[in-house]
Amino acid sequence: MKACVLAACVGLFALVATPSADAAPRAVAVSYHDLDLATDDGADRLIERIERASRRSCRFARHPQSEWAGYKACRAETTLQTISRFGHPIVLARYERRRDSAVQLASR
Repeated sequence: MKACVLAACVGLFALVATPSADAAPRAVAVSYHDLDLATDDGADRLIERIERASRRSCRFARHPQSEWAGYKACRAETTLQTISRFGHPIVLARYERRRDSAVQLASR
C-alpha cells in the first residue's frame, strides 16, 4: 500500500497539535495507492489530499502570528514542504502551475 506519512516518512512539517501545548506533534498519513501519479488527474488529486491533510495538521497548532494568518501560513508551508520533499516531477509541476495561477489571480 502506497502512503505518504507527511511528518514521519517524508520528513515534513505536517504536524497535528494535541490538546497539551507541550505535546509532541503527530504525523498525518496521505494515501495515494489508488492514484496514477503519471497523469495530471492523479497528481492533482494527490495535491488536494496533501492540502486537506495540511488543513487538519495546522487547524489547532499554535501560530506566532494572528490566528488566521498563522493558520494560512502553516497550511501553505506544510503543503509546499510536503510536495517538494515527495519529489514526484509531475506532482511538483502541477503544484507549481496551481501556485502560479493563484498568484496571477491575486495580482489582478
